[in-house]
Amino acid sequence: MFVKLSDIHDAISFSTDSNKAFLNKRTGEIEWIGDFLNDNECEQVSLHLQDDGFLSLPSQNEIPIKQIISEFNNELPETMRSSFSSCPHNQEDYHSFILRIRQYGYEHIWNNKLDEALHSLAVCWCQQNNLTFTED
Repeated sequence: MFVKLSDIHDAISFSTDSNKAFLNKRTGEIEWIGDFLNDNECEQVSLHLQDDGFLSLPSQNEIPIKQIISEFNNELPETMRSSFSSCPHNQEDYHSFILRIRQYGYEHIWNNKLDEALHSLAVCWCQQNNLTFTED
């Protein structure tokens, strides 16, 4: 079975603390759980899905934000690097960080770095789970 790397990439990108993505190994489809479940229920459903041949996809927490920020900084003019060197510690900090990126017109650089990291994470995840993927 082949999985679409773009589906894996998108699932990682759209996952949050309150929802989780799973890959059905038989069909290659992505299934979601979470928004309507409490933490205990979500854990129970996750375990059941994994027992039924579903693979848990990486979550937002597994995206290497510090590494992405470091690589992003290396793309900026030296005079701008100190403005973007600190790593956001929570959602509010991250929102401020993104607003600064937009303010200075570096959104395309940030988006490229983030996409590269998500692509790499998706490829590694597929390889770790012995999945054949297509780059579409």
